[in-house]
Amino acid sequence: MKTKLTPQELKELSLLLKQDEENLQQLNEYGVLDVIRTRAYLIEAEFKKLSVESKQLKQDIVMQLARKYNISVSSIEVVVYSKHINKKCNCNTCGSKVTKYKYRKNAGICDDCKST
Repeated sequence: MKTKLTPQELKELSLLLKQDEENLQQLNEYGVLDVIRTRAYLIEAEFKKLSVESKQLKQDIVMQLARKYNISVSSIEVVVYSKHINKKCNCNTCGSKVTKYKYRKNAGICDDCKST
């Protein structure tokens, strides 16, 4: 996966968020933007827009987005249809992120808090 957003993605993001493109570009350069979530937001917004505006089948739109963003069809489906894989949860004690598996296994407590 790419570590930075492309200029085209930054342009689309600035239109969606109604923010200055230069500010977003600086945030991208500093590595402050979460690239994966930002791309997911862009993909979801574009899917909604295309599904309303065009008469294409949803699967065709998914294929089109997969080609545009150069990622797999299943990755697009995960974003579009909210098929979250390996959801993150927060520890009830310290608030650190843990996987859903660990959250259920340890009754909502991370390994560090469990060992102390």
